[in-house]
Amino acid sequence: MLLWGLLIFAAGSSWLLAAEENSSPSATAVTEEKPAPKEKGPKKKKVILRARETLEYNWETGGFRAQKGVVVEIPEDEITITADRADYTGDETGILTAQGHLKFVDPENELTGEALTVYTKEKRAEIRGQVRLVHTPEEEAPEDASDLEKARYEPTTMTCDRLVYFYRRGQRRAEATGNLHFTQKERTATARMLIFYQDARVIDLRGEVRAETQKGERLKADLVRILLDEDRVLLSGHPEIEFYVEEEGEGGEAEQEVPPFPGAEGGKEGQGGEEESETP
Repeated sequence: MLLWGLLIFAAGSSWLLAAEENSSPSATAVTEEKPAPKEKGPKKKKVILRARETLEYNWETGGFRAQKGVVVEIPEDEITITADRADYTGDETGILTAQGHLKFVDPENELTGEALTVYTKEKRAEIRGQVRLVHTPEEEAPEDASDLEKARYEPTTMTCDRLVYFYRRGQRRAEATGNLHFTQKERTATARMLIFYQDARVIDLRGEVRAETQKGERLKADLVRILLDEDRVLLSGHPEIEFYVEEEGEGGEAEQEVPPFPGAEGGKEGQGGEEESETP
């Protein structure tokens, strides 16, 4: 199928949840008789911040500024983010920016771009400028996997001009725009915009959607919706699919049998057998 390779785009956006999970948990209320149950809050994770040149940190506001060779590590998730410089305005305004040779790496994804801005109060992150996401699954497809299932285990590359991720729980979604292009093995696809509704597990490709394979299969529509949990694709707006049907093989050629012709005995049809002459 043409677009199943796009299903695994979901994995490429999950790293942004780290910004939400690293916030402090809620305080625990305590009574004189017995402790109240702890409120469920985001899990704390250790974050390591390094810089090759300068690093300035404000203990009062929580803000920081780092220059040259900035590295942010989240060891528990095996996440590393690098940039030329990074600034955080502090907990009150909660705006994080990073520029220059921006790269995010985890065991399955490598994301690069020119600039990153995270608005922690709005729970929104934006990556701009030659955005490139390469997703390489660690696991291999099962031996008995169908072609559809195998597509989920194949490396996929997405490029665009701008990627925005809204990471508020229950409303998480990613929007990619500008020169949007996908490549997976022999499949390619383009569109004006991608919207990934992460909690609903639905992907929309909008505007001049085109996809094709090296086998000559093609798809085009104004809107393509991928329902991840149902393994189903919906097309709207002058949809058109071009594909090939594979017929079953007929085996080796065999001589066609023809029933005997009435009155013809032996030899070829229409020719009588030769009689032997008697010798006196």
